[in-house]
Amino acid sequence: MKSIYDEYRPRNEEELCSLFEDLLFLRVKDFSPELEEESGEHRLSNKDIAFLNKNGILNRIFRRWSQTTFGYEGLSKHFGGETPRQELARIRPGLNEGKEYFSVNLEKVREEWKVIPHYFSSEFLKKEGGVFRYGLKNLAKSKNSSLVEPQLDIGFKTFVYLLKKVEKSKNGTRKKTDFENDFAKYWNLFLEMGASQVVLNCGIKFDKGEFNNVAKKFYNCLIYYFKQQSYGEDNYLSMDGIIFALWNVLRESNKNLPSFEEVADIKLKAEKMKKDPQFKKAVEVFYRLSKAFDAYILFPIDRYFGLAEIVWTDKGSFFEDLGITFHLLKNNLKVENSREENGDKYLDVNDIALDLKYIWFCPCRSFRMIGSAFQYFH
Repeated sequence: MKSIYDEYRPRNEEELCSLFEDLLFLRVKDFSPELEEESGEHRLSNKDIAFLNKNGILNRIFRRWSQTTFGYEGLSKHFGGETPRQELARIRPGLNEGKEYFSVNLEKVREEWKVIPHYFSSEFLKKEGGVFRYGLKNLAKSKNSSLVEPQLDIGFKTFVYLLKKVEKSKNGTRKKTDFENDFAKYWNLFLEMGASQVVLNCGIKFDKGEFNNVAKKFYNCLIYYFKQQSYGEDNYLSMDGIIFALWNVLRESNKNLPSFEEVADIKLKAEKMKKDPQFKKAVEVFYRLSKAFDAYILFPIDRYFGLAEIVWTDKGSFFEDLGITFHLLKNNLKVENSREENGDKYLDVNDIALDLKYIWFCPCRSFRMIGSAFQYFH
């Protein structure tokens, strides 16, 4: 079958940044003139863009955009289409091996805001000890800024702080973990911490004993599921598979939770939510669990370690979140009353559904470990 790449070369990081910039700044005149006037009221002002830059979430938006299947190429049996990241990997194969890394940043060039690519080569990252350790070094050097290369994310500083807190609580007065040289140790700390954070943010309150028990089972589920990833180029794992396992762990401790099939079926659950308040509460837990898995497991592996590829196929969800983001930026992080009352499809989840720093965490279609993360589980 004929491929678009028979006639056109894949776009490089500068060209993808330019495309993302056009979307972010709603520059529609060249490719859709009829939308130019309509887009004006939604377009971000210089003040809005500066606010976005200050909040440090640009790479969370870019992560979703660059790993959503906007393209029509691709040969995966797990999903249709191709993501901008996969297009780039055609000329930057190191991305798929966890050897290279791509971030973006907002910078003013001649008084105009631009999205600037920050691409880190395999040679550079090898010299610096990898994505996580390079970020750790820069964080140690940085006195005030929370945004450091290569992650350029507002949450990285807190992530490292929490990792060290976990390490201290585990080791007591013993020698601290050598984050600079021992991958297995800091990776293990992250997996344990991440499992606990998912439990903490799933929407169910546990006593200490129950919490520890569920967190341990979540951790075991993660280890088992990640080990199921096969060798080869099309070795993606299903998001549904791991959420199914975690949901069943929750059902063991809360017999009132419905089956995975009931809460995952979009068509059937909408009507049932209106009639059954308990079912609605269960759907809220399911929503929080799915979001938390991305926020506390996949996102750090992807962005803080540079050792995962994620694939989203829901383009509508991306644009919906982009619209909410624009609204929040233009209204000083406040939302209209109607939005607050209705929340996300009438669920009581406004604390995360309308939080600028949490919006961009979202359950994906498929994902896979790459590089050292894949090797760790095999």
